[in-house]
Amino acid sequence: MKLSTRTRYGVRMMTLLALRRGDGPVLLRQVAERESISEKYLSQIVLPLRSAAMLRSVRGAHGGYILARAPHEITLREIIEVLEGGLGIADAEKSPSETATGMAIRGMWQELTDQIGELLAAITLEDIVSRIRESGERGDGEGVEARHVDEIGKAEELAVEAGHSLAGPPAEAPAEGDA
Repeated sequence: MKLSTRTRYGVRMMTLLALRRGDGPVLLRQVAERESISEKYLSQIVLPLRSAAMLRSVRGAHGGYILARAPHEITLREIIEVLEGGLGIADAEKSPSETATGMAIRGMWQELTDQIGELLAAITLEDIVSRIRESGERGDGEGVEARHVDEIGKAEELAVEAGHSLAGPPAEAPAEGDA
C-alpha cells in the first residue's frame, strides 16, 4: 500500500496542529513554511478534513485551523480513509466471471486490508506527537520547547492510567545463547 503525497502531507499537517494544540489557530502559511509544503496544496487538503469534522477553521485576525477533536481521538485510519478515499489495497469488487482462485485471492486482500486498518486505527495523532516529543525534536531539527517537555510526562501518566503505553512494546530479552 503506497500512500499519496496528499495523505502524507495531510498527516504532517494534522500532526503539526496536534503539536500546537492549545496555542490557538494555526495559519496554513505557518504549516506550509514549517513543513515545506505548498500553501495552495494544503488548502486543498483541509477541505475533506474539515468535512470529516477533523479540522475546524477559525475566522478573524487570529484565525487559522485547529483540530476539531482531541489528538487522542483522531486516528491515522480516519485521516487516510478521508484523504485516500478508503484503505483497500486491491479492488474488492467481485466480477461475474471470477474463478475460485480469484475469490481466494480477493479474500486474502480483504483480510490484509482489515489488518492494516486495525493497525492504523490503533495509532492516534497523540501517539505521533508523543514520539516526536520523546525524540527531543519538533520535526524541524530543533529541540522541543520547554512547555512541551512537561506535557510528555502528563501524556505518559494519562496513558498509563488508561492502561496504554506510549513507548511501544517492551524490548524483548535476548534468548539464551544470544549475546
